[in-house]
Amino acid sequence: MSPPPAVNVIDESVKRRLFDPPGPLPAFEEREAKETDGVRTTDIQLAMNGEKVPAFLVEPLEGGRHPAVLALHPAPGDRSFFLKEARELARSGVVSLLIDAPWADVQAWGRDLAEPGPGRERIVSTAVELRRVLDFLERRGNVNSSRMGFLGMSLGAMLGGILAGADRRISAFVLMSGLASFTDVAAVNIPVLKGEALERYRDIMAPVDPVNFLGEASPAQLFIQYGRRDVFPAEALERFAGAGSQPKTVTVYDASHFLNEEARSDGVDWLIERLGSGPRVIEVKAPSK
Repeated sequence: MSPPPAVNVIDESVKRRLFDPPGPLPAFEEREAKETDGVRTTDIQLAMNGEKVPAFLVEPLEGGRHPAVLALHPAPGDRSFFLKEARELARSGVVSLLIDAPWADVQAWGRDLAEPGPGRERIVSTAVELRRVLDFLERRGNVNSSRMGFLGMSLGAMLGGILAGADRRISAFVLMSGLASFTDVAAVNIPVLKGEALERYRDIMAPVDPVNFLGEASPAQLFIQYGRRDVFPAEALERFAGAGSQPKTVTVYDASHFLNEEARSDGVDWLIERLGSGPRVIEVKAPSK
């Protein structure tokens, strides 16, 4: 089975929706804030398309303008998936926004992705909404919009791959366990999808596959990670990595699809190195006697 072509399969309707300005800034509601170890974690809801999307805003307590990261979890998963990493980033002076992606509701997302027409529409609308989320993040008073990053795993990495080619505001992407196409995801998760049905699915979904966008990420920097023991075919992971433009770093770990602590720590360190930091949390120790 030959892989779908890249770039030239992006039709004009997809281009228009992905590359045009994404629409009004999302309204938000602040629900609860907690401060621990110099980090503020705020439970918020973003109002988008008539829905309230839960999110965490994780910020250093220090004033000033900070680098910022948009984090997108895998499936299964939700906004809490990268909380540990977000707190580590905040202690180094980086703001993070962690949202509940549509696949936080695994059953509803699975129904959408099962049919290629609704699946393609869901991918495009999600990418457009993520651009609106970036609007919200970059206009925060404590964010330096010239230093923005992205952290995503699995489906989160795949949508990050689309953003890499569709939005120039992010300068550093950590993409974990991303797959070359949404057909790669469906082929493993929908076993009955075979033969002509699989080929039809591939043809319809091809215009929104990450491989069409990753090659247009430059000048943004890419850090692509995947594991040797992933449940998905190695070819799909390798094609995702190979499609990325330079400058990029690709690291393979002795890990499964959700990787490991080493990979996640590497991702945080890489983002801090590429984005720099704002005022750092300084631990004050009592003088020794």
